Amino acid sequence: MSISLLVCGLIISFSSYALATEDSDVEKAFVKFQHEWIEKLNHHGKYGKKNVEVKEDQDHKGVYVASYLELSDPFEYRVKKTGQKGSPYVGVMRYKRMTYSSSGKTPEEASNGNFECKRQLTVTEIFRFSGGKWVY
Repeated sequence: MSISLLVCGLIISFSSYALATEDSDVEKAFVKFQHEWIEKLNHHGKYGKKNVEVKEDQDHKGVYVASYLELSDPFEYRVKKTGQKGSPYVGVMRYKRMTYSSSGKTPEEASNGNFECKRQLTVTEIFRFSGGKWVY
């Protein structure tokens, strides 16, 4: 009887270790996925100083405002179990989207000015783990 209990205990211990290792691997994969996601957004989106837009200020005639968006690195994340076979985990990540702007008397002056962060918005995105990988 004591050998049976020992075997059961070992099986439970190894099962718990396997789950912990899997959870840890899923979390590590999510950390990597987050950085790849921000990279993808920066590459394919309208982010960065290379995408400056210049418009005339609606409230002040003869003043031009140049602006662009930039994304921060993720600053917070969570991985949670769902209890669903198809998507056993969800990952929540948070990052900031900042608006930088500069003004001038001409579009060129505004584009070449000193840009300052005028607005920060916290973005929260939720991803699912499905088919052994993180997906959007």
